[in-house]
Amino acid sequence: VDVEAMAKHYMRLQGRLGNEKIPLGLSGACRAIFGLPLNKDLQTSNWMLRPLTEDQIRYAASDAALLVSLYVRMGGAPFAAVVPAREVLNDTRAESDHAQGPLPG
Repeated sequence: VDVEAMAKHYMRLQGRLGNEKIPLGLSGACRAIFGLPLNKDLQTSNWMLRPLTEDQIRYAASDAALLVSLYVRMGGAPFAAVVPAREVLNDTRAESDHAQGPLPG
């Protein structure tokens, strides 16, 4: 999914974006559409170490949940079991207290 193209199209339809060149990854799209960025603290944690921590599993799952929430917010078909984006974003923000350090190297 090209999150940047999808989010920019939605923002143009809402009159909130002209032709500026603003990079929007998933976190930027969440900030623009939901008002909260995605917490990226666990992005550089040690993903090779097994088993993954509960925080890492929740972090990985949040990307998929947020893509569905973005799709629904931007007028896509409703899903019966969508987790509210604000709940996912607030949950990932809480993870920063438990984030692992960067990979050694």
